[in-house]
Amino acid sequence: IVGTFAGSQNSNSANDVLIGNIAGQDSIDIKDSIAIGTSTLANAETIYNSVFMGQGSGNSIQNAFDSVFNGSGSGKNATNVVSSVLIGRSVAQLSDNINNSVLIGSFVSDGQNLGTSRTTVTYTPIAGTFMVGEEIEGGSSGFFARVVADSGSVLAINYLFDSFIPGETLTGTLSGATATITVVTRGTSTILIGAQSSNNGYQNGIALGTNAKNTAANQFMIGSAIRPIDEIVM
Repeated sequence: IVGTFAGSQNSNSANDVLIGNIAGQDSIDIKDSIAIGTSTLANAETIYNSVFMGQGSGNSIQNAFDSVFNGSGSGKNATNVVSSVLIGRSVAQLSDNINNSVLIGSFVSDGQNLGTSRTTVTYTPIAGTFMVGEEIEGGSSGFFARVVADSGSVLAINYLFDSFIPGETLTGTLSGATATITVVTRGTSTILIGAQSSNNGYQNGIALGTNAKNTAANQFMIGSAIRPIDEIVM
């Protein structure tokens, strides 16, 4: 921890690197993460295995797992970011539900709900209770994933692909909890590249170019009315 008030009033956190004035100040439940820059991760809550770089990056963010944020104000006041890469000034600021996605460019998806969904595992409990942030292991597949949320019958996890096998036994590596998988539901994603680009809430698409915005799901949008593409050379 390096910097004036860096890590002050930080609670229930471990194995973190905090560099910069008030980095990580007043944050809760920050584990195995790195924050570099003034006020990075200040007032943040529930952050696991993520990296934040740039002044104000991750300030007041909630629920970020296995993600990378690079740029001044990136991820500020965002919620529910899982397995994603965000690069650019104020990218995903005040945004919600960013899962399995790549966002590159200033003000990409600023203030919007991307609507992408997490991969989920529906299960029948055997014993114990899973812990948010712990890894779970499939007894037959040998596949690992991190628990992002648990309703008591459905786990949200941090991977896009459904490598777990219905019928196999899940075990929490920290809690020791066990359960039998009944259904695995694959999550959705989005790729946005270009200043002020957005998926407009449509999933599994790509928007490429300044102000490019998806108008439907599973769409590849190139350019926009503001910055049209006049020629494509292959």
